This record gives sequence, structure tokens and C-alpha cells, in this order.
Amino acid sequence: MREESKVKKRYDLDEEVKRRPKQEYEGLNPAELRRRLLKIQEKLIELATAASRRKIHALG
Repeated sequence: MREESKVKKRYDLDEEVKRRPKQEYEGLNPAELRRRLLKIQEKLIELATAASRRKIHALG
């Protein structure tokens, strides 16, 4: 499809493909996502702290 000097692509998607992102979004639970993110952050901090301690211990 051409508009002025730009060419725009159009894709024909079936209805299921269009619905899928909306269904996923509606199924999200913000509180649960926050809990999961905080848990992962805590684990990353633990891993970083442990690695840092090992490095310091190896140098000492």
C-alpha cells in the first residue's frame, strides 16, 4: 500500500494470532509478577555477593 512517498506493508493475520497477545496480557497478575521479580532480584544479589566474597577470599 502506498501513501504519499512511503510504502506501508500490510500483513494479514488470522484472528487467533491477533487475540493471543490480548489473552496473555489479560491473564497477567501484576502482584504475582512483582513477587517473582523481587525473588529473582534477591537471588541475583545473593549470587553477586557470593562471587564477590570468593574473589576477595582468593586475593587475601
